[in-house]
Amino acid sequence: MLHESKVKNILSQVIALANPRRVVLFGSLARGQKNVNDVDLLIIVADDADVREISARLQRGIRRGGIALDLLVVTESVVAERAGDPSSVVFYALNEGKELHVA
Repeated sequence: MLHESKVKNILSQVIALANPRRVVLFGSLARGQKNVNDVDLLIIVADDADVREISARLQRGIRRGGIALDLLVVTESVVAERAGDPSSVVFYALNEGKELHVA
């Protein structure tokens, strides 16, 4: 089971490493399921950001503390394109997730 303090710690690391515009928690933890052992985050960055470089920086830099992370880094324009597409993870995250950070 994940404690809120662990999620806050991961969020603070994401903010420091990626300077995101928004961060959305989605998946089983956002739905409030019990016995969750991973954190799913949609990390929205500026359109001029290098998504691959930010993803690599997050994978290298986050101290996970034994927590499995699924990090989806996308630009604001990708979010705008996919927000209305029910086959997209972005749609799912925005509609069922919980916003943790807005810059």
